[in-house]
Amino acid sequence: MKKLKLLSIAVTLTIFYFLIKALIRSYNSVVWSKISLDYGYIALSFAFLVIGYLMLAYNWREVLLSMHQNISLSVGIWYWCISQFAKFLPGNIWFAVGRAYLTSKAGIEKHQSIISIFIESILMVLSSLFLGSLLLFRSISQINGYIAYIMIAILCVLSLHPKIIMLELGLIGRFTKIRYKIDIEYKEIFFIFLNYLIAWFIIGIGFAFFVKGIASDNIPLLSLAGIFAISWLAGFIAFIVPSGLGVRESIMAALLSSSFEFSFALIIAFAARLWWIVGELIAWPLSYAFYKLAASIKNYKVKNIGGNYFDKYNSKNPLVRLLMWMFFKRLFYFISKTGAKTIVDVGCGEGYVTAKIHKRFKVKINAYELEEQVVKKARRLHPEISFRLGSIYHIREKNNSNDLVIASEVLEHVYDVDKAINELKRVSRKYVMISVPNEPLWRLANILRFRYLKQLGNTPGHVQNFSKKEIRNILIKNFKRVEVKSAGLWTIALCEK
Repeated sequence: MKKLKLLSIAVTLTIFYFLIKALIRSYNSVVWSKISLDYGYIALSFAFLVIGYLMLAYNWREVLLSMHQNISLSVGIWYWCISQFAKFLPGNIWFAVGRAYLTSKAGIEKHQSIISIFIESILMVLSSLFLGSLLLFRSISQINGYIAYIMIAILCVLSLHPKIIMLELGLIGRFTKIRYKIDIEYKEIFFIFLNYLIAWFIIGIGFAFFVKGIASDNIPLLSLAGIFAISWLAGFIAFIVPSGLGVRESIMAALLSSSFEFSFALIIAFAARLWWIVGELIAWPLSYAFYKLAASIKNYKVKNIGGNYFDKYNSKNPLVRLLMWMFFKRLFYFISKTGAKTIVDVGCGEGYVTAKIHKRFKVKINAYELEEQVVKKARRLHPEISFRLGSIYHIREKNNSNDLVIASEVLEHVYDVDKAINELKRVSRKYVMISVPNEPLWRLANILRFRYLKQLGNTPGHVQNFSKKEIRNILIKNFKRVEVKSAGLWTIALCEK
């Protein structure tokens, strides 16, 4: 390890020696009149960089979710950002070690974190290669350029397959003496790959704005974006050099030299490194602020929380009516699949969903609600249904006594999700159906209607926030079969014991 560290330092210093030597040798040929600072472009470039950078953090969290490893959005982004500073250490592995340590504090096993970082690295490499090649080869009119890009694109898409990734993990396992295994679908990897393409494109356009902010030459934005993607890739592959120092700058200067004198291209490359570091320094406090804000919002000192009863079921708003139609269409579809004759509805609120189920399927339903006043109102509104006072933690039903147990918009109100799910399973003979708000769409919808802005759109009483992947990951650990579907602003899951 010590020899590797010394070699890394030696290589880095050698690269910088030749780069600085080339810059000094051609210093007098630099056309300084080409430097034309445009602070508007520079400010815009940092905005794009920070957005793209935080999206890279978001994408890593998506990798974890696809591996059935849950971590909250704010924690995932914060851990990713803080671990990035270790990449300046020789060896290019310390950021991974640091992130694995941090995620272990969130309950994720270290080997799972290492696998997620490996998959992240593959996706970052393939997406930067795909995008960089596309944006650079587009300026080549020769047929060879098109053929080369098509071959690269096919290679990238094929390399995303889980079986290929498993082969690569197997090779790593031979050295680490650990048997790595992933349970991830190609479709999920491909969609995350598309997210990485978007992130690199945003960062690349930010780099293009930065170049336009310091140089007067009119170079196409897309070409500059492609140059950054390929330059970053070269620096990343040079793992022996901390953060690709010198390598990224060399490749960037070489690619920019077709539009600038090499000495001026070197100046831009060095400036781009500073631009990237400043962008990281901006993203770091933003991610920390988001982390602390999310923690403060979630820090309720309660055990079991009733809901806020916005009357969405009887709303005249056409958009709300459309959303409720989507919700009930999916809900009724799942209920019909179960063929249930006896149903328990836990956390029924004022009984609107319970009543619609009863009217549609003509089945026996026992409904439970936490708040006594709400139970009284439900009985008054729907006297044909049995409404009882009760908690999702203690359902007054015998073991395996009902065909279907429903918890519609309940789990987001409880702290102990596992205990609640186990109680639902206890009462069910075969099926459990759960619906939760689909985050972050739910919060976004609240923000768009200017509600709960201080809570970032989080509805009062929601102490849990589930994306579709997060609720799926929780349920597959508790049930034999799980089918999860989106229904507008909700996620609905049908689970089989």
